[in-house]
Amino acid sequence: MLDCQRKAVEELYDIKSQVDVFIGVGTSAQVFPAATLLQFFADVPQKYFIDPNPPLAALNGFTVLPGKASDKMPELVNILMT
Repeated sequence: MLDCQRKAVEELYDIKSQVDVFIGVGTSAQVFPAATLLQFFADVPQKYFIDPNPPLAALNGFTVLPGKASDKMPELVNILMT
């Protein structure tokens, strides 16, 4: 692992306990290394995922908003603001 990657992982561990909401968008559930974030933040109280074709098997415990991010982000903002 490169030093910059190691530092990024250490920073993730540092902030993990402060995260109340995790939002995944698009193919991030299907590509490495972004897909590992789904597992890393599995214990976050609120988890959302936006994708036109969400990989539901990988999104257990997520609130899934199927569709384009440009359409669904305003909906998610409304959800989070209420």
